[in-house]
Amino acid sequence: MTNDHLTLSEVKQLISDPEYQWKEQGACVSSDTSLFIMERDLKGRSLNKEYKQAIDICLQCPVRAECLAYAIKNYCSEGVWGGTIPAQRKGLHNNRKVRDLFPERRRKG
Repeated sequence: MTNDHLTLSEVKQLISDPEYQWKEQGACVSSDTSLFIMERDLKGRSLNKEYKQAIDICLQCPVRAECLAYAIKNYCSEGVWGGTIPAQRKGLHNNRKVRDLFPERRRKG
C-alpha cells in the first residue's frame, strides 16, 4: 500500500508522527549510500547518469512518497530522495498529489 493518493503536505504530516515507522521499509535500506549521495559535484546529464541506479531502486520503493516528503521537509539539497534529484524537488507544491509526482506508477498499474 502506498500513499500515492495523498498530497505532499499530507505525507509530510504523516511522517511527522513519531509512531509512523516508514524508514525501515525503504528499498534502499540495504543499498550502498554512495549510490544516493555522491561525493562529486555533478550537474545536468552527468548527475542524472550517475544517479540512475539509485533512481531505479527508488522506482520500486513502497515508501517513496515518505522519502520525498522527508527530503523536502528537512531541506535535503543533495542526493536522491524519493527518486528525485535536487533540481526536481525545487518548487514542489504541498497541494500536489503524490501520484502526480510519480507518473511511472500510473503506467504500471
